[in-house]
Amino acid sequence: MADGATHPTKVVSSGAVSLDRAAKKVKVGLSYTSLLQTMRLNAGSQNGTSQGKTKRIYDITVRMFETIGVEVGPDLNNLERIPFRTSSDPMDQGIPPFTGDKEVEFRGNYETDGFIFVRQTQPLPFTILSLYPRLQTNDG
Repeated sequence: MADGATHPTKVVSSGAVSLDRAAKKVKVGLSYTSLLQTMRLNAGSQNGTSQGKTKRIYDITVRMFETIGVEVGPDLNNLERIPFRTSSDPMDQGIPPFTGDKEVEFRGNYETDGFIFVRQTQPLPFTILSLYPRLQTNDG
């Protein structure tokens, strides 16, 4: 991280690292991916539990605390990046961490599991407080 914004990956050599741009505040660390996979959803249905029934998540609200740069989706190949930067944010600066709710269209199919995946691959703050999916359950 350089002045609150991500920086291209660099290798530390002899205890030093060369940056692509000047920065006053720098954080250097090892790269890793944070990954959350929920358990199978147990939302109610007209005839009891939705476990084992065909369902489709179509929308999800993600409640976050001081977070930037998150992807959400039905599997690791279909993740939707949640936008945090707006057109009014300066492009040459990092954006402040977000606390609150973000609503995301969920591109899941009809299935019986109803897993939700949340991933963070950047060196940015990441705290998920809760997930609120909206789904349709087929009882037939």
